[in-house]
Amino acid sequence: MIGLCHGCFDIFHYGHLLHLQAAKCIIGCGPLIVSITDDAHFPKHKGANRPVFNERQRAAMLIALDVVDMVFICRGSTGIEAIRQFKPKLYIKGIDYRTTGIGPEEAAECKAVGARVVYTNTEKYASGDLAGFFK
Repeated sequence: MIGLCHGCFDIFHYGHLLHLQAAKCIIGCGPLIVSITDDAHFPKHKGANRPVFNERQRAAMLIALDVVDMVFICRGSTGIEAIRQFKPKLYIKGIDYRTTGIGPEEAAECKAVGARVVYTNTEKYASGDLAGFFK
């Protein structure tokens, strides 16, 4: 079963690694696809001068990881494009989404393709806390 993680993955850090390792270990997860938000749709709330690494650099960092089988660059601010294209059985988000859930559009798309939304339970770190170091 395909597992899909989506995010920005800028300023890759230990929390990202833990999340992806946990995602790959979810029972039933076969190939793990990681989709990333393209540069044009990178969230403004993440801070000025972001992303630090462009979409190609972020994709290269992710595909170099043993737990990642494929990287896909989404042309939008959500994982909807990747959900539609790959029709994963597992849509895997981090612990910070455990309380808020995913957005209604992503939830509807997951339902449409039969994907189960699951959350990893790894320690939370935030790239935004580190971004100031790179100015």
